Amino acid sequence: MTANQLADFLGISRKTIYKLFQTPSVHGGIPHSKVGETNIVDKDDFIHWIMNKKKEK
Repeated sequence: MTANQLADFLGISRKTIYKLFQTPSVHGGIPHSKVGETNIVDKDDFIHWIMNKKKEK
């Protein structure tokens, strides 16, 4: 998934997505890989991340 897709799905800005990319995943950031200049998020990693966020509430 790309930053645009995540922003649309979560209903937040791309700017916020990029801030989450800059935050280490151990501190709540979205786990991602960089392919060239593009940040890519694996769907399974994203599902795991979002489920952990739900548990934190």
